[in-house]
Amino acid sequence: MNNKLGLNEQDLEVFEEQLFNFKSSLIDYRVTFNESEFNLSYLIKLHNFLFGDLYDNDNISDRFKDDSELLDKKIKELVSLIEYEYEDIEYINNMITELINMQIFDDGNNRTINCFIKNVVNSYRDKNPSYYDLLLNDSKKL
Repeated sequence: MNNKLGLNEQDLEVFEEQLFNFKSSLIDYRVTFNESEFNLSYLIKLHNFLFGDLYDNDNISDRFKDDSELLDKKIKELVSLIEYEYEDIEYINNMITELINMQIFDDGNNRTINCFIKNVVNSYRDKNPSYYDLLLNDSKKL
């Protein structure tokens, strides 16, 4: 995808990383983007916040437009497993990997999903800090 700044690939990688680091540091798990739950709509708004200054694509990849309900269901299932402290962290990691591999966004996909998962985990951390710390520490993807 073309970037709005017309940067070459090498400069783009550096700028994208710096932009992500800055913007993700601004996000607190209490940021809701006017959404009542962690779902596909939240994920899209998060992606737009993180990368909208750099890329025109602020929506899901064309290949998911017709399957957005299925994608939303997968995201909600993953959030539910995290919320209810599902004990098989490897299974949760596999779901995160599957979500990343689906390549929902053409650019900034992995970083957006990782930021999303961290926000979900942090939003429930007060319930059981040791579980959520373990989830963050054991996850190879976050």
